Amino acid sequence: MKPLPLFAVHDGSSKRSALTCKYKCGDACFHEVPNTSKGQYFGDIVKTAMSRRGVIKGGAMAVLAVGAGSALAACSTDEPATTGGATSSTSGADTPPVDGVDFVAVEPNTEDAVVIPEGHEQAVVIRWGDPVLDGAPAFDFDNQTGAAQAMQFGFNNDFAGLLPVEGTPNAFLLVVNHEYTTEPAMFKGYDEENPTREQFDVA
Repeated sequence: MKPLPLFAVHDGSSKRSALTCKYKCGDACFHEVPNTSKGQYFGDIVKTAMSRRGVIKGGAMAVLAVGAGSALAACSTDEPATTGGATSSTSGADTPPVDGVDFVAVEPNTEDAVVIPEGHEQAVVIRWGDPVLDGAPAFDFDNQTGAAQAMQFGFNNDFAGLLPVEGTPNAFLLVVNHEYTTEPAMFKGYDEENPTREQFDVA
């Protein structure tokens, strides 16, 4: 088991694109600190509490581990675990996979490409500008209009989920969330200080 780094210290750096920070949250991390009171931030209180609790629990767990070690060894079997997921080719362990995710994990790489596990395939389901309503015009990057975009798939969706269609086997409804738009990537020569009305409507 691996603990989740829920209270990791943030050093101010990020792998997130500066453009993402700007358009997703308005550079919230770089604003003036809003807490001008003498009270502590809740996150700092939680970290302190977790740290103290960790010391106490750590001691208790060490005692438990020593006392229970022989009992756990006596109860073990040679049977593999029943939980699992993607099989890592570097782990050296043959973990039984969960249905639907029986594949050898892709090795970390720096390829500028979509890399998929052997035996699987990938394809584009829907793209920005693809029609989603009858009568939608073909996408034309250089001649976008708000009216056309209203009938086309939007820009920059993040979450995507599949909802099963009741009564229809192997049919799903694709649900996506378009959280925000990034206009400099949507329009050539975009001037953020002077966007056109059409650009505003498209976004």
